[in-house]
Amino acid sequence: MFKKIRKTIESHRNSEKIYWKFLVLVKDFFWRLSEAIKSIFNYIHYIKEFFLVIFLNIKSLHSNKLIAYYGNAPFVFHAFETIYKKIKNKYEIYFIIPSKKREAENYKNYLIKQGIPKNKIIHSNYGKLINWKIFISSWIVEELPLKIFKTKKIQMYHGAGTSVFQENLKIKSNYRILENLKKFDYHFMVGPQYEKALEKYCDSDHRFPVGYPKLDKLSNKKFNFKKILKKISFKNKNLPIIVYSPHHIKYFSLNKFGLKLIKLMLKMKINLIVKLHDHIKRVYGYKKFNSKLLKMEKKYPNLHIAKEPDSTLYYPIADVVITDVATSAGFEAIICDKPVIIFNSKKWFKIHGKLNYIEKKLEKAVYVINSPKELPRMIKYALKNKKEKSPQRKKVVKEVYYNLGTATKEAIKVIDKLMKN
Repeated sequence: MFKKIRKTIESHRNSEKIYWKFLVLVKDFFWRLSEAIKSIFNYIHYIKEFFLVIFLNIKSLHSNKLIAYYGNAPFVFHAFETIYKKIKNKYEIYFIIPSKKREAENYKNYLIKQGIPKNKIIHSNYGKLINWKIFISSWIVEELPLKIFKTKKIQMYHGAGTSVFQENLKIKSNYRILENLKKFDYHFMVGPQYEKALEKYCDSDHRFPVGYPKLDKLSNKKFNFKKILKKISFKNKNLPIIVYSPHHIKYFSLNKFGLKLIKLMLKMKINLIVKLHDHIKRVYGYKKFNSKLLKMEKKYPNLHIAKEPDSTLYYPIADVVITDVATSAGFEAIICDKPVIIFNSKKWFKIHGKLNYIEKKLEKAVYVINSPKELPRMIKYALKNKKEKSPQRKKVVKEVYYNLGTATKEAIKVIDKLMKN
């Protein structure tokens, strides 16, 4: 009797083992099948890119109207956006995405959302094999077209600061950046500070006082910035709006003080917009930090985490802007004549030295603090005295930017000239 029962139990166990083995085999089969399909699609993609390289190179031999713009993050796209919209029907423009897989996917998806056709997006591994008439970047990139081509390479930059030109042993990456900078033929200078900084790297006839096209909309009275407020659901819309736009560098305010700093501001009677830098994603522990921040957004009705990568959309609707010493945010917010509070960083000036006189110049037009304890008092003061530093702000804007409001037109003039030659 017991032997029969034992045999039936063992047979059930064996059948279960066979069943689970079968499931594992089926799962493995479908995994291998999906991988095979992926690899087939990848090969098709590679073949398409290969033929596109041949097609564009043949096209360039007849009438070369090919322009490439390299970017590696959504905010870099916006540096070129206004130019692109004006010349997209005049020239054939392609967008080069970086070789790093994660960056490439994020940037590609964002470009598609912005209405860039998929067939106008090319991976940098293929982009450098094409004989572009002009190659433009606002990032000092290594992935440039091959030397055999006579491509005119334009560097247009993405901010007012000139710290990138600092030849300093304490910044490991800077020598490589400066070597890449020398490979560009022409430079669109954001402001007069670039004249001095670029003296070593190119002749005066290869430097153009263009300005920063991205900022044209800040001086355009017709541009509707209030539409951004419709995407923000603050409970009490009568409270003053504070925009916190920190840098991603490890020794700046966000990484030094973290969520405590944001919680400190949320105790005040304000509406807070936190605009994180695109490259904060590169910082270790970002995912954990971001998930905590999104939980806070649900908890606090006066907190909004900005989703738009273009930070300039938020400065016109702000009452006060808070940022770090070396970001573009401070220089951009004063264009809107907004009070700006900056977290000081002695380490930044120690590393970058005398060349960063422009950041020292900004200090005259903003309120500088050293610790979170000073922040609530300074926010209250800035809200009460919005016009106190208005003359200084306007003066610095004039000293730092060329052609504010018309930089896009100036850039297109240079591009048209270089396309003809």
